[in-house]
Amino acid sequence: FSPQGQSVWAHLQSLGEYLSRHITKVHNRLDWNIAAFLTWCSPIGFRLPEETEVQRGWINTLALGDTETGKSKVVKALKKTFNCGSYVSGENCTYVGLIGGLIKSASGQFMLRWGHIPLQDKQLVVLEEMSSLSITDIANMSDVRSSGIARIDKGGISSETTARTRLICLANVRQVKKNLAHYLFGVHAVQD
Repeated sequence: FSPQGQSVWAHLQSLGEYLSRHITKVHNRLDWNIAAFLTWCSPIGFRLPEETEVQRGWINTLALGDTETGKSKVVKALKKTFNCGSYVSGENCTYVGLIGGLIKSASGQFMLRWGHIPLQDKQLVVLEEMSSLSITDIANMSDVRSSGIARIDKGGISSETTARTRLICLANVRQVKKNLAHYLFGVHAVQD
């Protein structure tokens, strides 16, 4: 990625305009077109010169906005274009569905079942309606998202697997009857 005759930012702006005009059809959301694209294309890891340790490269992105602002439309268009990634609804999912857990079989035995994020290692998961997840579930995902390793240690079963998964979370404001205009700064809505 070395733009010829223009700065990196100018190159990203042209790329965002192209995506907006030809792929996503979501206009006046240049920042979101670029952020979603960069999340999709982020490297899993990279090594800086003179260093031996590989640094984390995958990106977690949160798009928090009001209904009908193009969050889902951009992601769906990019998913169709790239033909990769997994789409999950937070309304119908729990921590166990996203990360994994133990399930009881018909015979009464516990079995380990990994969730969407570890199963999409080195890929991308779009989590639609993240605000539908409980605050506890979101907090419990923190270690997996930052370390890239999912661990389960319950019911006598202990296991871990890689979960270096790019994550795009889409959310509306959590409080009913509120939108981003009710907050002095949009980032304050993230606290809810």
